[in-house]
Amino acid sequence: MRFLLILSLLFLLSLSSCEQYHSSEVGGINGRTFYNVSAQNTMHREALLNIVRVRYSEPPFFVGNDHATHRSKINNSLLSFFKAMITKDKANQGYFESIPEVSYAPINGEDFLNKIMAPVNLELIKNLVSHGWGVERTFRLFVKKLGKTSNIKSHSDLIPRKPPEYQDFLKLANLLQNAYMQQQLEIKVLSVSDVSEEGEVEHSNSRSKTKVMQLSLPPNTEETDRLAEFLNINKKRRTRYQFDLSHQESSGIFTRSILEVMQFLSLGVQIPPDDISSEALVLTRNEEGDLFDWNEVIGNLMTIHWSKKRPKKAFVSVHFRGYWFYIDGNDVSSKQTFSLFQHAYMGV
Repeated sequence: MRFLLILSLLFLLSLSSCEQYHSSEVGGINGRTFYNVSAQNTMHREALLNIVRVRYSEPPFFVGNDHATHRSKINNSLLSFFKAMITKDKANQGYFESIPEVSYAPINGEDFLNKIMAPVNLELIKNLVSHGWGVERTFRLFVKKLGKTSNIKSHSDLIPRKPPEYQDFLKLANLLQNAYMQQQLEIKVLSVSDVSEEGEVEHSNSRSKTKVMQLSLPPNTEETDRLAEFLNINKKRRTRYQFDLSHQESSGIFTRSILEVMQFLSLGVQIPPDDISSEALVLTRNEEGDLFDWNEVIGNLMTIHWSKKRPKKAFVSVHFRGYWFYIDGNDVSSKQTFSLFQHAYMGV
C-alpha cells in the first residue's frame, strides 16, 4: 500500500513538472528568451574584450557555439511541492528544471583568418547606410581611404606612435552625411563593366568583377563643390557629379577588414594611469612628448571607460588586467557604433 502511495506521488510530481517545463520554454529563467539574452551578452563581452586586447597589442581570440543541448534536474524538495500544492502557488510546483548547456570551441583556421583580414565589401557598406546607420558613422568605421583622403594616415605601427593625419577625412565624412541627410547623395555599387565611359550603367550578370562605388550628387551646392575639391574633380554647374571609386585601387575607395575595424575602435579605450606610467601599451605622443588625445579622432564614435570596480550601469563590461573596461549604458553613440561593428562581424 505504501509503495502504491509513493508511485502516486511521483506521478503527480511528473504532471506538475511537465506544466512547469513548458512554461519555462516560453520565457522562464531557463527558457528561450533567457537563453537569447545570455547568448547576446556573451557575444558582446567577447567583442569588447577583443577590442581591449588589441589596444594592449595582444591577439584577439574568438570562440563559437559548438553545440547546444539541455538537461533536467530536480530543483524542489517534496516538502516544497506539498507546500506549493496547499498554498496553490503554481510557480513553485515545478519539480524538474530544464537547464540549457552550451559548449564553445575556438574559431580558427585559414578560412576564418582570411575572412576577418579581408577588406569589407562595398555592398555591405551601401546596405548599412541604406538601413539607417548613417554615412558618416559607416564611412569612418569601415573606410580607410576615399580618393586621396586617408582615414588616420600613419606610417608607423598599427597603433601610431605619432599623431596621425585625420582632420580631412572627418570633414569629408561630415560633408557626405550632410548631403545624404538633404537627400542629395545617391550611393550605388556597380561592377566595373557596368559603367561605360559616359558614366551610364550597363547591366552585367558577373559577380566576380571588380566593384565600383558610385557617389552621385547634384551640382551647385556647397557640399558637392567641397566634395569635388576633396576628390580632385572639376566643379560642375549643370550635370550631376558622379564619383566612380574602384574598390582597393589607387584614387578609389579602400575599406578596412574586421581586424582593422577592431584596431580602429581600440583607439577609443581610455587607459588607466598605471598602465600609462608603466608603458604597458603603445602610446601616441606629439613632438613635445605629450600624450595625444584619441578622443579628437574617435571620441564621438566610441568611448570605452575603465574602472577598478565593476560598473553598475554598463551596456557591456569585461574584466582585463585587473580593471573593468566598459561602454556606458547611457552612451548612445558608442552603443550604436558597437552594434554597427557587430552587424559587420556577424556578416563575415
